[in-house]
Order: sequence, then C-alpha cells, then structure tokens
Amino acid sequence: MFPLKKSRCSRYLSALFKRKGRLRKLVRKSMGNRSHERSDAEDELPADKRSCSSLDSRPTSSSSSPRALSNPSSSNMGTTSSTSSPPPQSSTSQRNSTSSSSTSTPHSNSTGETAEGAGTDSRSEDDSYYESDDLEEDDPRYSSLRRAQEIRSHEDQGKFGVIITRLIDEADCSGQLVALTELCELLSFSTEGSISNALSDQLAPLLAKLARQEAYPDVMLMAFRSITYLCDASPRASAFLVRNDIVPALCERLIAIEYLDVAEQCLQALEKISRDQPLACLASGAILAALGYIDFFSTSVQRTAVSAVVNICRKLPSEPPAMFMEAVPRLCELLQYEDRQLVEKAATCLMKIVERVKNSPDMMSVLCAQGVVNQVTHLLNINGRINLSKPIYTGLIVLLTTFASGSADAVRILFELNIGRILRDTLSSSDLVNGLPSHTVDNCNQVREILKLLNVILPPVSGDHVDELIANKERILVDQPAFLHKFGTNVFPALIEIINSGANVPTCYGCLCTINRVIHFSKPDQLYDMIKDANITSFLIGMFRKKDLHILVKALQVTEALLQKLSDILMCSFAKEGVLFAINSLIDANQASSMSDPKTFGVEASKCLCYTYSDNSVASSESEVCTLEKDYIDTIAKHISMTYFPTEQQGSDGSVSDALRNLRNVSSELVNLANTSTSYDTCIQHEEKFSDMLLHVMGQLSSEESISLFELMEGGLINALLTYFLAGGVSADLCSFHKRLEIFARILLSSSDEAAAELPLLLLVQKLQGALSTVETFPVLGSNVSKLRDSYVSVPHKQQTAYPSLKVLFKKAKEEEELSDYSRGLVAVDPFSSVEAIEQYLWPKVKGKMVAETKSEVPDQENMKKEKDGTPDCVSMDIDLREISSDKVAASNEEDVGKPPLSAGTNGTDEMDIEKSESGAASDIEDDTHKLAFYLEDEELDHSATLYQEILRRRAISRENVGDDVKYWCKAYSLTYKRPRQTRLSSNIERSYSMEPDNILSSQQYMPYFSSLFVGKLVSDLDLTSSTNDTLLLLKSLELINEFSYHLMSHERVTAFAEGKISSLDDIKVSAHTMSQNEFVNNKLTEKLVQQLRDPLSVCIGALPLWCTQLMSSCPFLFSFEARCKFFQLVAFGRPQNQAESSSQGDSEVPRERRVSGGRQSKQKFLVDRLNVLDSATKIMETYENHKVALEVEYIGEVGTGLGPTIEFFTLVSRAIQDTDLGMWRESSGLGLFPRPWSLTSDGAKFGDLVNKFVLLGQLVAKALQDGRVLDIPLSRSFYSLVLGKELGLYDVKSVDSALGKSLLEFQAIAERRRRLKSSGAEDADLEIESAFRSTRIEDLCLDFSLPGYPDYILAHGEDHELVSIDNLEEYVSLVLDATLCAGISRQVEAFKSGFNQVFPIGHLQIFTEEELEQLLCGESDL
Repeated sequence: MFPLKKSRCSRYLSALFKRKGRLRKLVRKSMGNRSHERSDAEDELPADKRSCSSLDSRPTSSSSSPRALSNPSSSNMGTTSSTSSPPPQSSTSQRNSTSSSSTSTPHSNSTGETAEGAGTDSRSEDDSYYESDDLEEDDPRYSSLRRAQEIRSHEDQGKFGVIITRLIDEADCSGQLVALTELCELLSFSTEGSISNALSDQLAPLLAKLARQEAYPDVMLMAFRSITYLCDASPRASAFLVRNDIVPALCERLIAIEYLDVAEQCLQALEKISRDQPLACLASGAILAALGYIDFFSTSVQRTAVSAVVNICRKLPSEPPAMFMEAVPRLCELLQYEDRQLVEKAATCLMKIVERVKNSPDMMSVLCAQGVVNQVTHLLNINGRINLSKPIYTGLIVLLTTFASGSADAVRILFELNIGRILRDTLSSSDLVNGLPSHTVDNCNQVREILKLLNVILPPVSGDHVDELIANKERILVDQPAFLHKFGTNVFPALIEIINSGANVPTCYGCLCTINRVIHFSKPDQLYDMIKDANITSFLIGMFRKKDLHILVKALQVTEALLQKLSDILMCSFAKEGVLFAINSLIDANQASSMSDPKTFGVEASKCLCYTYSDNSVASSESEVCTLEKDYIDTIAKHISMTYFPTEQQGSDGSVSDALRNLRNVSSELVNLANTSTSYDTCIQHEEKFSDMLLHVMGQLSSEESISLFELMEGGLINALLTYFLAGGVSADLCSFHKRLEIFARILLSSSDEAAAELPLLLLVQKLQGALSTVETFPVLGSNVSKLRDSYVSVPHKQQTAYPSLKVLFKKAKEEEELSDYSRGLVAVDPFSSVEAIEQYLWPKVKGKMVAETKSEVPDQENMKKEKDGTPDCVSMDIDLREISSDKVAASNEEDVGKPPLSAGTNGTDEMDIEKSESGAASDIEDDTHKLAFYLEDEELDHSATLYQEILRRRAISRENVGDDVKYWCKAYSLTYKRPRQTRLSSNIERSYSMEPDNILSSQQYMPYFSSLFVGKLVSDLDLTSSTNDTLLLLKSLELINEFSYHLMSHERVTAFAEGKISSLDDIKVSAHTMSQNEFVNNKLTEKLVQQLRDPLSVCIGALPLWCTQLMSSCPFLFSFEARCKFFQLVAFGRPQNQAESSSQGDSEVPRERRVSGGRQSKQKFLVDRLNVLDSATKIMETYENHKVALEVEYIGEVGTGLGPTIEFFTLVSRAIQDTDLGMWRESSGLGLFPRPWSLTSDGAKFGDLVNKFVLLGQLVAKALQDGRVLDIPLSRSFYSLVLGKELGLYDVKSVDSALGKSLLEFQAIAERRRRLKSSGAEDADLEIESAFRSTRIEDLCLDFSLPGYPDYILAHGEDHELVSIDNLEEYVSLVLDATLCAGISRQVEAFKSGFNQVFPIGHLQIFTEEELEQLLCGESDL
C-alpha cells in the first residue's frame, strides 16, 4: 500500500464513494431485493407463467460494506437458473481467478472503478473535493492512484471483450446467461460516462436481440437488466438502443406480461430510456404499455411506470395527439389511488397533456368528457385522502384555469362540483396565512393561481368583443342561477377576509376582480343574501384608503355594481357609513395626483395589473401598457355621486348627514365642557351635565340606528372623549382628573342588567375596535426567505448567524470635518443589530483626533462631580438586590446559547423590558449623548431600532406591497454618518397629554395604579394618523378604567362618605361590573401579528416591524392571549433555527395552556435528594440558572429519569416552598400566597436565608416557564401584580387579607370625613360623633402601632404612637399599608425578581395580566 497520510487518503476515498453512492443504491434496490418484491405476485400466476429463478444468481456485494463494495469482482456470483443448463466450469474458474487478482489492493480497486472509462478527466473531478489539498501529477501518491486506475480499466476492457464474444455465441444459451450476469455486475459498478460510445454501440444490438428471446425468459430478464444498467453507465446508450428497436420490444413484454419479474425489469429499462428518448417511446406506445397492467405491480414498481410516463409527457409533440390522449382515462384512474407519489406523478402527466392541447377546443372537450376536470376537482379538496404538495396543488389549479378559460363544459362541471367551497377552504387554510402576504414563493403562487381560476370561471363584466365562450358562460349563469348563488356565498366572505387581513396589491386586485364579477352577474335577492353578513361598507372604505390606481378603480366599479343592484338598501348605509364621503374625497384633484403610478408592484414587475387577471393570457408583456388614466378616478366617482346620491339627499353640507352634524355638535359641546372642567370644583359643577351628554351618546350607540364608524370618527367623538378624559393634563388638578375617571367608570360600568353584555363600555369598545380596524395601516412585512441560510457578519461583532446579512457601505457626510473616513468598503452587518450597536462599532474607527482634543481640553468631569458631591465610588447597602439583579441579567444575556440575540447590539436591553423604562429621563439623556447620527436615504435612523426595521419602515412608507421584492437582501445600503445635532427632536409623534406618576403617588398614595397610565409609546414607526393614535389612546384609557373599576368606585364611595353623602360604612362596599378582557382584543391586529410571527426570518424581536413591539409594549390587550404567548416565546427565548425554517408551513394549533417554551433541545441531567429537595434545587439553580438547557431529574437511589421525575421535581419544590416553617408567606386566607412582612430590624441571618428562598423561587418560576413546566404554587393576585411591576395601594389589601382590607378602607373613610368636617369648622361634639367607628370611638378599639397579625412588627415608636387614636388614625392606616404592601415585603419581592432575572428578564412578562400569568405558571384551572 502506498504511503498516504490518513486524513488526505480518507478524504480522497470519501470523494470516490460519494460519486458511486447512487449506483450502489440502485444495485441494492434492483438486484438485492428482487426476489422479495416478486414473491407475492408470482404466487398468483399459473405455474407455467412464473418467472425463472435466475434472480437468485445475484451479486452479494449489494448488501456489503463500503469497503466490500469497492471490490465487485470478488463477490460471489452464485448459481445459475434452475431452468437452464449450468454454465461451463471454465467461466466460473475465470471469474474466480479474476476476483483473486483484484483483491490485493482494495484502495486501488475502488479508484480504478471510479476512473474507468473517464480517462484523465477523472482527476479534475476528484480534485474538486479537497480544493487546496490537490494531488500534483509529480506526486508519487498520485502516480500510484493513476496506475491503479489504468490497471483496473484495462482489466474491465478485457472483461467486456470476453462478454461480447459470449453474447454473440447463440448456440451456448448458458454462456449467454453467464455473460449477461457478468455484464450486469460490471455495469452496476460503472459510473455515468465511464462506458465509451463504441462499447455501447457494440452492446446495443446484442442486448436488443437477446431481449426478444421469448424461449429463454432468464436471458430476456438479464438482457433487460443489462439495458437498464447500460443506460446509467453510458449517456448515449439510449440512442443506440432506440436505433435497434428496443422500445417496441419493451412494450411487447409489458403488453404480454407473461412473467412479472421480466415486466418489472422492462419498466425500469423503459424509465431509463424515456429520460433521453421520450418521442421514440411515445411513438412506440410506451404510455399505454406502461400503464396497461400497472395494478399487478407493487407500489414501488408502479411509481417507476408512472415516472416513465412523466418523462414521455415532458416533451409531447403537437401532432398527433392520439398517441397520448388514449392514456388520459388511465391517468384519471391513477388520481384515485392512495399513494401520494403515484397520484402526484399522474397529475403531472395530466398537466403536461393539458398544456400541450390547450389551444385546441376539440381536444379540451375530449379531455373534459374523459373526466379530467371531475377527478382533479375532487383531488383538490383539502379534506380529501391525499395531502398534495404545494407545487402539484398549484399546478392542478392552473390545469383547471386552463380548462375554464377554454371550455364552457368545464365551467359547468366546476359549478356542479361546488368549486367555490373547495377554493374557499383552500384560501382559509392555515398554510396560506389567510391570504397573504405570503412568506414563501409556493404560497404566493398558489394564491395567485386560485384568484386567476376564480376570475376565469366567471365571464368578464364588460368588453366590446363577446366570443362564443363568453356567451356560453353567461348562458350557464342565466340557466342555472343557483350555481352563481352557491359560488358567491362561498367565495365572497373569504375574499373580503383576505383583503382585510393585510393582502398586498396584486392579491387585493384579484379579489376585487372576482367580487366585481360575482356582483355583476348576481340577481338582487341573491346578492343581498351574499353580503348581508359581510361588513361591505367598512370593506369599501378600506379600499378607498389605498393609493394604487387599479385598486381604487376596481373598488369604484364594485360600488357602482352594488348600487345598481341594491340601491334602495345600500344608499342610506353608504351615506351613513362614509362610503359617499370617501367617494367625494376621491373627486378632489389633489387626492388623485397622489395616487401611485399605474404600473403595479405585482409578482411579475413587467406586467400591469390590468392584464394579471385578464381572460386573455396570451398578451405579451411588451404590449401590456396600462389602460387606466388617473382622471378615470374623477370620472367614475362623479358618476356614482351624481347618479345615486343627488345633492338634495346629501344635505346642505354635501355628504354630511344630519346624524353626523348632530354628533359634531355634541362633540363640540363636550370639548368646551372639558376646557371649563380643569379644576375639581368645576368638575363637580359640570358632573351632571357631562353625565347627561355621555348617557346620550351611549344611548345612540345602543339604539337601532346606532352611530356608525364613519360618524364616530368624523363626528369628533373620539377626540372629544379623550379631551375630556385628559382635560388640562394631570398636573393641572389631580383631584379633577380623579373625578373624571370616576364619572367615566360609573356611567360606562353601570347597568340595570347584571349581564356584562349590556354594559355601555362594551358598546363603546366595540365601536372603537371597528374604528381602529378601519383606520389602522400597520403592514405585515414578509422577508421573502422560504428557508434561512447561514451567513458571517463582521458588524457589530464577528460571528456566524443563522440568517442572511446586509451589505452596508459607511460613508462620512460631506459637511462633516471632525470625523475620519471609514475605508473598509462594503461590510456584512447583522440585520438585527440596533443602530446604537452599529454606532458602538463605528465610533472608535472614525472618531479621529476629535476625542483626543476633547480629552485634553475638558477635565474628567465625572471625577470632578464625585469630588464636588463627595460621593464615594461605592455605597454600602444592607441588601442591594437591584445590583444583584442587573449583574446577573447581564450575565444571562451574555451566555445565551444556540439562539440569536433578542435585539442584537442592544447590550442586554430590550424594547419590551418596561421595568427599565421607569428611568425615562435617563434614556432621554442617553439620546443626547449619541456620538454618531446615521442617515439612510437622507433620513435619520432611530438608534433604538434595528437596521432591518429601519429598512422595512422606509420600504413600507414608499409602497404598500413591500413584501414582494426580494432584491433588498442583495442590495448594498449606504449609511451616511456624522456628528449628531445639538438639539434632537423626538422622532415619535406623541400626543401632548402627559402624566406625572410621581405627582399622583405623592398626592394620593392609596391610588398608585395611575402610575401605569400611558407608560410606553402608542405610536408606530409608520405614518400614524391622529385618528389611529387617538383611538389607541382612548382604548388604553378605557381598558385601565375597566381593570381598576373597583378602585375607582371604592374611591368615589369613600369620598361620598367623607362629604356626608353616605352615612353608613356598609354603603362603602361596592360591586363593580367589569367587562371581559377578551372584548379589548382586536382580531385584525392579532391576525397581523400572527402572520408576522410566521415569517421565517422572525428569529428574534429585532426582525419584527416596530409597530409589533411598540403596540405590544403599550397596548398588549389588543392581542389575544395565544398571540402574546407566541410573542413572549420569541422575545424571551428566541426561535430555534429548525423552528424558524418550518414556520412557513403554517401553525394552526394554538399553544395549549401555557406551553410557550422556546423548544430547548439540549438537556442537562441532575441528581436530586428527595429528602432535601430545596437544597438540591438551590444547587441546580446556582449552576445552571442562566443556561438555556432543559432540566432533567434523577433521584438518588432510585431508577428512572425523564419527563416523569422532572415534573415530580417541580411539584415537590412547589410544595416545599410553601412550608409555613420557612416564614415566607402570610397566614393562608384562601386568597393565595403573599409574602409575609418582615421589619427592617428582623434577625439578619434568618431573614437572609428567607431572601435566598425567594431568589430560589424566582429562579424556579422562570425556569418552569422556560422549560414548559407547571408549578403547583397558588400565588395571590397581588403578588402577580408586584411581579408585573405594578404598585399596590389601599384597595388592593382586600386581595391579600379581606378582613384587614375592609377595616383599613373604613378607617381611611373615617379619617377623611373627620378632616373635611374639621376644615369646614364643625364643632368638637359633632366631630366625635361623626368620627366614630360603628358607634365606637377609635380609642376604645385599643389598637397599638403594631402590624395586625404580627405583634413583633412595630410600625412606629414614641409617645404619640403607643395607641391608635382619631388624630393619628390616618397615619396608622398609612403605616399598615406600607408594612403590608411596600416596606415589609419589598426586599422579598426584589429577591424574587433577582432570581427570575438570572434566567431571563422579568420585564417580558408585562404583556400578560395577573390571571394570564397564573395560567402560564400553573396551567388552566379544572374548576
């Protein structure tokens, strides 16, 4: 053996084995398993028809190891057929001698086989496998390999010569059989192209002659097998075989089918030949021959037969069609089979045949009569037995489109088979993401072809030329009106739903074309039945908001068609709902001039939308010039307005109705009232007037002729309610703001009926949701990446990513003089890195001399500040849990394994981490300290956004169908950098209303929930209209009123008691009606978010458009719980690469309960002591708290591991953590677990151990959420509120201790009553009477300044704090609140958050409510 290094030798041999892998699999399949496939079929044949046993003489190398496969000549040839005479001994001896001579050097043998017949070209092919490690010609190792190849090739050439000699000898049948067997052996291990053309030309006539020896079935079988292998080994062998009439011989054997194994081999040979010679096969009748007895064969052989037919159909001639038309009935029968591959191959054949004869009406009629349309339509049913692949399904849609565009009979059949229902189900399936924008090419093509089919089934609406086909289609609709009614009932709602779900321009246009045709040909009664359940007015208004000329024209045509058929019914609703107003707005010339260019942004950029769904599909793209003119909008809009809405019916103000005018008057009065109700006294004075006005508006919402969405938005009611709600801002008069909140809560949440559905708040929220769905324009932006590909990025960090990168060129601004040039040219940038991270990367490279000069001129300001303030570098604290939390969160972010960062380059921060947003001023200062400002296309980039988000934002603003263009991944982006301006203007369009939580808390410490009002941005990164912003802000306000209705009403009762309006403490108790949280969910926005999360590129939060994160941060109630669970999974854990790649296949199942873990693939096993489960849990968390691995538990001394013991571990820890001896929880009151208050003077060691337990609890809760486990810990609602970052007040004590909460509320009411009476100058006697607690003096209650239930917890010290009196009652209430909800538990809560943050940031939970968080952690309740 020649001396090769192991690594290079193994790589060379590996390359050789790769090249021969396919041939070896073929040998195993066709030779090794032959007798097994044939056994069942042979038993059914008569004895004289059964095949010979020559297949038993097969080489054993087919099942050997790769090393054995490299020595085919050493394999045992076995015995010959039992029906033939045994071969001469000399042949066997010769084979054995050849075998022994060729087994000495296995490496050289394998190389020789690979290089056989390839000449010197084999070297260049093999060298490509190991690039720089190529073997040079003068290398001795290369010479050894070449020598081995030459020896092997010479031996094989000699063998072929001997075989040809034996095949020519017709007298020796046994010799021919042995020669054929040896030929099969040699050919099976010959690579493609290794057999010369001359040798193939010699073998072809011999094999063709032997294939016709019907008297010797074994010879026939081996001849056909040799033909099969010869086609693989020689590229031109099929041409030589066809020249010798081998195809007719194959067809004869398939038609006669005397021997099943011979027929099977014939099918394999025919499949090989049909690849290169389809026309010859077609002329010889190979299609019918292959399909004639297909039922006799096994499934694998059936697939081979149909594959041969597919090969033939790929190149069908135009004439004569009879050669392949005869096979159509058999192919239609194959569509009913159960094997998916067989059905798809048969469907492919039919598609090719239809494509060939589509220009012949006679042939199309014949195909239709043969049942092609029927069988294909049944196959398209998504609930059928076969789940077809998307390309085949789309191809069958195209097939039906071809039939419908050329045959009226096909249209009739489609109507009879209810094609509308089938296509509706397909469009509504989860795989199509409810109608686009599709994130894969297959989905996009499928929807487009479905829309084409829907359009060609119906005749065109107008046209000067009406041919016979169009007339026949119209006659079908006239003769059978039920066809159109059933069709329209199925597709009409589906098409509207597709458009409303955020479809792109071509899809919207296709849907509108179909809708227009359905309306045009429907009778009035049928049309009304179709649209009665569809919000057609809202749909049309949404279309009129589009900027594409084709969409507007088609929407106007739809409107005119509706008015022609149902003018009496729709005229009033169109005027009331705003359709007339929208049409009149289009008449404005300025509006028309802002339209987009008539050229579409469709899938095929060169084709105009005018021709995309046209019945004439043969027009060339060059002649397809848009036929629309911009003034056509003005013409048709004026026609509709003047014809159906005369001036006298529109009112004095054009399209303004009397109802709209009255609503504007009410809104104006409401605004004036708000401007005069900025103080508490004026608010009290105008309370009754405002209540009457609001009740009047609520009455109009609930009346039969309710306020329409158009009237709600154009009447100014949303703005008026918002203005009154936030009149003067909070800082103007806090008490008046509280009073307005109470008025809202009392009116909107009070009802004579106990049913929540009767609440006025529900009616208002439903209207606002409809308004938001109408005016919002948040886009669903697809990445056009069907499968993620890895890339290497250098900015901001050099790393390998599981998603594509962006090419960026950094350029210094022309006017910039302080910075230096960045001269590295194009660099690969992580698309999900924030602009701030890019700044951190670029700043050190371009800062130049400026920083050095600045440092020399400006002293160390931070040191000067420290010296001035006298602040040391470190401040010692008893227990600084916040520092622990921040440090460990940073460590957790750095050690994220196996997933992209949540927002690359944000230094561990995240937009959803609202806990960090409480330092808003600090973030503003940070914005001012940005060292670089970046510009893309002359627009400044937001430092908090990712580069990908900024690119999508600009593309979405420029045009609507941003998701159709894939070129932005290949485009090079130029980012201009310069020093930022001194004064930075906020890029966010925020409303001028401001809230000051600190002022609220200082004024009313028992109402801290106001600190959560309007935290977070309500605006999106797109062109947000004021109506959208106002609607979002009002919905958020109403949601908070609904959430804190008990607090508002309780405060109103306490105030009423203090003012003397209520005399009994029992009247303070309230029973607040609340609305279900699900009513605040916006279905349209939820659907858009789910679509966006399905995008394959949504592997981290930075890949989503900014509106997703901003709305989720400020208004999470707009999205369903299931959608928020998916968002939480993405933002908290990221998406694994395998999940991202499969996401485009659709995810129709919602998460069950709270299993929203990130799908951690790696697991870590731990040994746990069952008797000391808390100690074991502590050690586990200390080791793997911030590792993204799933825990797997095995108990010491016990057998078994896996899911069961792991679930038991979480259950045991849950129960152990509830042990009363730990001192962690208050005494159980049936309201859930809440931390026990501990004073600052508590035992340090004992309290330190308790704090560690809360740290452990936080780690376990986070780990359970991460791994998808359920914990049996009944935490109280108030504790969940603290976890979510909310503050608790007086009205929350009832959820901790109901008795204590009731007493404190009554004490506070008495204290406020005494203060008001005292300020009004009441006498002491009256004060004493009015300040009694249920006819008992406060002093007689003998209360001391210790925490109720915890005598060791002293609230205050001193002579004035020995007993509670009426004078210090309010202070007592404040101290008890502080000990129960703040100071007494703050360290425990911070410890819990610290442990939680060590796994993942706790801020990600703030998109959930307390009830939803309990469901996430503990699962759904069985009660």
